Order: sequence, then C-alpha cells, then structure tokens
Amino acid sequence: EATGLARVAVALDGRRGQVYFGRFEKRGASWVPHEAPALLDRADAWSALGDWPLCSDLEPAFLPVPSLPLPRGADLAVAVGRVGLRSEPRHWEPLYLRRAEAEILWEKLHPKAS
Repeated sequence: EATGLARVAVALDGRRGQVYFGRFEKRGASWVPHEAPALLDRADAWSALGDWPLCSDLEPAFLPVPSLPLPRGADLAVAVGRVGLRSEPRHWEPLYLRRAEAEILWEKLHPKAS
C-alpha cells in the first residue's frame, strides 16, 4: 500500500530452487491476482516477471532486479485477508502448491510393492 503501486509481482522462497510466484493488480481497494499464483522454478518466475515491480524474501543475489521492501509475513497475511478474502483469519485455509518434503521422503523410503 505504501508504495503507491498499481501492480506488483511477489516471489517468496519455495526452497528447492523454486519460488511461490504471483502478480497482483490494485483494483479499487483490493489487490487481485493477475493470474493464479503458482510454484515455479526461479528461471520461469523471472521470465514471467517482465517489467512488474518485485517484492521478494529471497537474498538479493538470487534476484534479477532489486526487491521492494516485503512486509512481515503476519502483516501481509492480515492485509491480504482484509482486502481480498473479506473474512476472519480463523476461517482461512492454506493453499498448498506442492506436497510436503516429508511425504516425498516417506515414499522414497517406503516404495509401494508392485
């Protein structure tokens, strides 16, 4: 909000060389997704970035352009919820874009019998 921007790309560290990436546009008092946020390899995210201003929690060495200041996670969640979801935080459900590392490791260590 404080930047006065009408659009912004967000790239959050997804580990394993990936980022949770989304582009958002300001419409009235709300921020709306330009497209559905996705888990992308960093190179694919940087290709999708185009000329959008970037907010990221990655180290500067991993970024193709300088990042705008990123709000604290809790502040960001509350702000997004207030303008986008219009519901109480206790009703929010997480969106998991990939399986947990523990699930992947479990399947590697315990393959299904054929």
